[in-house]
Amino acid sequence: MFKIKNKFLFLIVAEKKQVANSVANLFSNILFLTVGGIVNAEISPEVLAKYQKQNSSSTKVIFFDGLNLPNLEKISLYGPSLSDTNLYADYMERGKIWYTVLTSAKNNYVVGITRDCVVTIFNKVGVEDLFAFIEEEVLQLVS
Repeated sequence: MFKIKNKFLFLIVAEKKQVANSVANLFSNILFLTVGGIVNAEISPEVLAKYQKQNSSSTKVIFFDGLNLPNLEKISLYGPSLSDTNLYADYMERGKIWYTVLTSAKNNYVVGITRDCVVTIFNKVGVEDLFAFIEEEVLQLVS
């Protein structure tokens, strides 16, 4: 599905990442005569952190990167009250959220979102509901 939001044209593909990337490359070849004309959308680390904080009481998983710790690329926290821990505060200060799983306050969906806009809804929802969620919540986060 193509969607225009905030002066950007988005291609939303409801598939696994490898298939979605292939679809994006196919459209890129057709529209721009080259691969790479269509790229992943991005959510800034600050915006993803703000979104997570708005849903902090329902956050279940967070992966952090950019922690500047030797030999450590990403680290995760799991648990129902992870936002209340000292480790959470330390990791938020040191690094950036790469991926979070939380319950959306608006839609009550359990969703995973990465900074490069890979979205997984863990509830049983139809494609139309998935697209509506992406349009209402995720595209608002894209910088």
